[in-house]
Amino acid sequence: FWGPPVDYFIKDIPMCYGGTACAIKPATSRISRTALRAEGKMSPAVPFLKYPDVLEGWVGGEKGFDPLGITDALDVYLVREAELKHGRVCMLATVGWIATDL
Repeated sequence: FWGPPVDYFIKDIPMCYGGTACAIKPATSRISRTALRAEGKMSPAVPFLKYPDVLEGWVGGEKGFDPLGITDALDVYLVREAELKHGRVCMLATVGWIATDL
């Protein structure tokens, strides 16, 4: 699902033939996995990041888009209020920008 294993990409690098210098499992393992695979629920919006559990139950949180991890430091309620405020200020600024050209 996440593409070919790491073995496919490093097969032609001489120092990776059975050595410990590369980030792969020995050839005896059945499944080779990349080092970036995380355990647990993954975010549908950003598939290589973990799903932020704080967003569970919030509208818009079903996609799990929080790439900077802001909801780990701030309350979701405050983040939503700031987003609404900034969106409204941007809409007013757009109207003011258009009004100056009339």
